[in-house]
Amino acid sequence: MNCNIHDDPLYSLVEWDTALIGKNVFQIHYSKDVDHNTWKAIDEKIRNFNAFFSFVKISADSIRDIRLFESLGYRFAENQLKVELKKNANPIKNPFSRHLKLEKINPTEEESVAEIIEIIDQIDFPDRYSNDELFGEEIPKIRYKNWIKNSVTDTSYDLFRYKNIADNQTVGFYLAKREENEVYLALLGICRSLQNRGLGIGLLQEILKYYQDENYSNYYSYISSVNNSALNLHSYFGFRVTDSTIVLHKRYL
Repeated sequence: MNCNIHDDPLYSLVEWDTALIGKNVFQIHYSKDVDHNTWKAIDEKIRNFNAFFSFVKISADSIRDIRLFESLGYRFAENQLKVELKKNANPIKNPFSRHLKLEKINPTEEESVAEIIEIIDQIDFPDRYSNDELFGEEIPKIRYKNWIKNSVTDTSYDLFRYKNIADNQTVGFYLAKREENEVYLALLGICRSLQNRGLGIGLLQEILKYYQDENYSNYYSYISSVNNSALNLHSYFGFRVTDSTIVLHKRYL
């Protein structure tokens, strides 16, 4: 890693990903107010910092800027949709409440965290690396597992397990982040053997109820446009798409 790399308002070194891959990964901080010559200069500057990989998120309606980055060698990774829900009550009844229970995990519960890590190994998560043949499925899974491990000691995050009451086994999990006036619904997972049975409905219902009891009524999440199951789940609860972002990435070496 180049120790002289410094953050700039228009780009930054992504330390988490850089440490994971062992090579420099950058995020370009897109703004509509920046001209194309500046973006070209930023791309060249990142290259000179021995960049291995970079990504940028651009509003889906900014077609000219998307085309510019494509001309610089960036390619489509995903269409990221922001979904939001604003409500004060949740009338949906959880069909699994007699058999499954939501439980918040504290940092000392290493066994529960390990069970969640095991579930992540069973799930394919679309992200900025999953569409690049160089990385395959492992890098995204490692990133999400690290996210879970780091969240356990981060007081702004809440990590939950969805457990079978009968045998105390973890069948799913949810990661959420409390913000000033809303909750970021970050990550949901159901073990492979129980997927497509409606457990996600029960889990999300319990999460919304938990935070409504904490006096939250605004929620949001980011979902890849190819993740139909997640989009359908959130639509079922009344979430609406409020923003669309194109994620582009570039491999330099």
